[in-house]
Amino acid sequence: MNKKYKKFILIESAVILGIIFLWIFINSKLILLVPKCTIREYLGILCPGCGGTTCVSNILRGNFIEAAKANIIIFIAIIYFIILNIVYIINTFKKKQILKFIYLKEKYVYVWLGMYLIFEIMRNI
Repeated sequence: MNKKYKKFILIESAVILGIIFLWIFINSKLILLVPKCTIREYLGILCPGCGGTTCVSNILRGNFIEAAKANIIIFIAIIYFIILNIVYIINTFKKKQILKFIYLKEKYVYVWLGMYLIFEIMRNI
């Protein structure tokens, strides 16, 4: 088997197992074990991760509007990685690569971090 396909199968298997684990975790009583946010509890402000668990939970249940309301930046990041994964799957099997500009680049990380910082400041005003 081609080295490229072995890497693809390994990555996709990890993604699928991760989604299955999240779905089982969120739809069971284990979700109650997630600790409360210490920053929100003691300082009274929303931390960057506040709403992240709710966002993922709502995405797995198909409540996309509620997921976006919980934490829009995490929602956008999850949607981006889903699209990135689909493009990666398509490009693995096609000879002509499509949408290569969507692959993760350093400048995308800086833009995302900047948006996240602005979002957190605006959310706590």
